[in-house]
Amino acid sequence: MNEFALRFIAGGSLITIVSLISKCKYPYISGLFMMFPAVTLVGYYFVSGNVTPLELKSITVFSLVSLVTVAVFIVSFYVFQSKYDVIFALLLSLLCWSVSAGVIVFLSRLW
Repeated sequence: MNEFALRFIAGGSLITIVSLISKCKYPYISGLFMMFPAVTLVGYYFVSGNVTPLELKSITVFSLVSLVTVAVFIVSFYVFQSKYDVIFALLLSLLCWSVSAGVIVFLSRLW
């Protein structure tokens, strides 16, 4: 199967599952499934075929450091959703994520 088709199917399946779970008796559980590392899982699989084991370890360490950006996004969205509509809150949260990602990339170049 084409690599891009597999990525598309994995991502689309996860979105469908999250949407269905959000309609159940306990919709907050969908938050757990949103954090399922589908992109990470598929990403590491495909990246591992293109890099050396040492480079993969370096990528993994940088991924661990980059978890901060996910926390920034989630906290920002939590704060913004009570003040703005969902779309604008998501866009502002994405902006916060982008700034935090930029800071991490900048700091990583200093190491």
